[in-house]
Amino acid sequence: MLQVRMLAVLAAAGLMVSGCAREAAPPAASGGGSGTVIGGLGKSIHPFWDQVEKGMRDAAEPQGIQVEFYVPTKEDARKQAEKIKSWVAVGVSGILFAASDPETVGPAIKDATARNIPCVAMDTDAPDSGRLAYVGTDNYEAGKVAARVLGDLLKGKGKVCIATGSLTASNSLERIRGFKEVLAKDYPGITVLPEILVDNEDRAVAEQKAKAKIAAEPDLAAFFGVYALNGPACANAVKSAGKQGKIRVVCFDTTAEHMNMLKSGMIDAAVGQRPYLMGKKGLELLALVIKKGPEDALRETGAKDGSVDTGVDVVRRQDVEAYRARLKELGIPVEGW
Repeated sequence: MLQVRMLAVLAAAGLMVSGCAREAAPPAASGGGSGTVIGGLGKSIHPFWDQVEKGMRDAAEPQGIQVEFYVPTKEDARKQAEKIKSWVAVGVSGILFAASDPETVGPAIKDATARNIPCVAMDTDAPDSGRLAYVGTDNYEAGKVAARVLGDLLKGKGKVCIATGSLTASNSLERIRGFKEVLAKDYPGITVLPEILVDNEDRAVAEQKAKAKIAAEPDLAAFFGVYALNGPACANAVKSAGKQGKIRVVCFDTTAEHMNMLKSGMIDAAVGQRPYLMGKKGLELLALVIKKGPEDALRETGAKDGSVDTGVDVVRRQDVEAYRARLKELGIPVEGW
């Protein structure tokens, strides 16, 4: 039976998706001719952001809203800020964004809101940016979920290495904080190595660093992959070292790559976010803000406290086919696994 842990239940809570980070030049705007254009800003090229974009476009199309979606090739907060400034210059109607570095992106968001362009954070919160609300995973709680999964898998003993794409993005920091807190409190026999492997969402760097850590720590028990590419990168490093089954991998996100590695046993468990829902709910919130104003929009979308928690799902090898069937039932693409 699919093991699902939900951190929040929304009106569309049955939705379960794959993913966390994609790039490309912005696609052509889609939607009707209402003149309403909403910008969607992701963090780096990855199938996770395909799901976010699809959610935005699916919510936008029936409302005649145009969507322009952009992600840098890899984590680049400066490019994100430049894109926001370009949207402000042409006068978009709203912005749904995930900041790689809130300090770098924040001033551009503040300028947008000062010009009456509503901005909503997704996936990665930026609470000091002046954003109207946050739509996405409660990353601190999700980090706790990952810690319990890994702690039980290791039976409370062993060395764990954390690998992430960023130490500036709030989602990464919050996941790590929740992860460490649970292990320290509930699994005292597990040691989290002090060095966190940071790759800036560069797959080759991520895999090279994981291989080096395996060589340096012969008794390493597990990797915790914080970003979408970390799990597969660590799993490939483990396989290359001939230690599959000896070094466990628990990670975030459930793209086709993650699902195939779960089926083969290269990844032990994945904490799946719901990127489609982030895009869909984020756009719906912005559309309501544009039509009715922020107070009514926040009330109607359940974001009165400034956030919408889209929840997580824990997927293990035995859950993959049930998870796949559920996604298909909801109309979410599941090609490649």
